[in-house]
Amino acid sequence: MIMSPENLLHIILAILTFNFLLGRIMQFLTAQSWKKSAIPEEVQGLYDDAKYEKSRQYHSEGGKVGLIRRSLAFFVTFAFLAFGWYGWLYVNCLAWVSGSAVGAGLLFFGILGVLSSIISLPFSLYNNFVIEAKYGFNRMTLGTFFADLGKGALLQAIIGGGLLSLLIIVFEQIGMHFWWIGWSVMALFSISMSGLYVRLFLPLFNKLTPMEDGVLKTKIEEYAKGIDFPVTKIFVMDGSKRSNKANAFFSGLGRQKTIVLYDTLIDKFDDDELLAVLAHEVGHYKRRHIPIQMVTGVLQLGLVFGLFQLVAFGYGDLIASMLNLPAINLPVALLIFGFMYSPLQLITGYLSSSLSRKFEYEADAFAKETSSGEALASALRKLSVEHLSNLNPNKFVVSMTYSHPPLWQRLRALAKN
Repeated sequence: MIMSPENLLHIILAILTFNFLLGRIMQFLTAQSWKKSAIPEEVQGLYDDAKYEKSRQYHSEGGKVGLIRRSLAFFVTFAFLAFGWYGWLYVNCLAWVSGSAVGAGLLFFGILGVLSSIISLPFSLYNNFVIEAKYGFNRMTLGTFFADLGKGALLQAIIGGGLLSLLIIVFEQIGMHFWWIGWSVMALFSISMSGLYVRLFLPLFNKLTPMEDGVLKTKIEEYAKGIDFPVTKIFVMDGSKRSNKANAFFSGLGRQKTIVLYDTLIDKFDDDELLAVLAHEVGHYKRRHIPIQMVTGVLQLGLVFGLFQLVAFGYGDLIASMLNLPAINLPVALLIFGFMYSPLQLITGYLSSSLSRKFEYEADAFAKETSSGEALASALRKLSVEHLSNLNPNKFVVSMTYSHPPLWQRLRALAKN
């Protein structure tokens, strides 16, 4: 069968619908996993009846809001494709900027970004200031919420706009060599962000305070020295400014490592538990998980750009005809390719999630070897209770979307000799 613009449109709409329905199936499976009789032995008794019901209600309410938001986004996207509005929008953007490919691309994605923000804003407000507040998590003010929104939009406009402009110029001028130049640009950007995130971007949203001298700092420094982990700075971050949830991470490339602890983590965990959590994070460094994930991420970028090259230059005229455009262009090609790539993304996402869960087990084992398995298990239980986590999520949902193993599986692994 010869591919026609109509057939291509039907295929893309079918892919879009499949992705939406798959998400709803996963949501249904998650809801079914809350049957109390199915709780594994390792986490039985972690929640009393009231806490379990609170956790179930928290996830149920969040799921309902998410369903409405995703349904609205699906129908808007479906309509934009079915009625050719993406093509109409780009043609008008091109006219508004007097034929500039870069200007049209920036305006095109800018308008779509604003539309997406308008759709998601009421749901974000409701999620933060109704659901998260109801269950004791939200500490964010409206001022902080909108300040974050503004800063995020500004960064996206500056960085995203700059990258998009560069890619459009390369696409228009270089043509068939676009894929490897675009791949190189995005790979370099991705690697650079790993080293610059804490130094440049995180301080725009959170206050990082050097940890004061004391027992905890001394223990951290002694632990790091004992395992030859090159810590240069230890910061406490005001995570409580936005949420009651706790976390910790380290950042940096090479031997320049920065440890960041949420203030909520310090408030709720004892020193041994904190050290065990840090030991887990250090385990990712010592087991070379970060460079492995960086390499796999760069290779996946190469796959994406290679396939995009085939679609944009092999089916560009077909895509242009489908959207009533005079010729293919990078912004529209990226958008349509994103829809077409999503089935393959299910496979790469599954592989990435599987690798990530494997690394979590290895980091847990490292923490057990160098710190305390009992303290880590205690910390994981506390985190689960504090975050109202699902104690027994559906296996299929875990395999497809979870970057961390369920709590009961991590506790079982830690309990082994």
